[in-house]
Amino acid sequence: MKSVITLVALSDHPELRELMLDASRRDGGHQAPMATHVFLRDGVEVVGAAGIAVPTLTFWAATTATLRESIEMTSLAHARAFAVHDKFLCPCSPESPFFKLMPRLGYRRLGPADFFEHV
Repeated sequence: MKSVITLVALSDHPELRELMLDASRRDGGHQAPMATHVFLRDGVEVVGAAGIAVPTLTFWAATTATLRESIEMTSLAHARAFAVHDKFLCPCSPESPFFKLMPRLGYRRLGPADFFEHV
């Protein structure tokens, strides 16, 4: 028999968060950062998660900006992001001069990933 997959908001069913974390641990720790929804198989088994409308901060600093200006821009962007939400994601390319600084700026690396824009 074919299984049925449903998408359920964690805000509507907060008790599913622990089930999601358990499923993630059993699956090698893979997860959707800051998940807002879970996928349920046949209404009971967590088989995935999604972060839909998760706050994300992206920024660019020109190569002509001084280090002090870049840090000031980062600080201003962080302040604005924190005014909207207490937690957010910030993608950073390994080629960026900020990449090695991210942990010192208060970020925890989630692992290697590429971001794709839907066009």
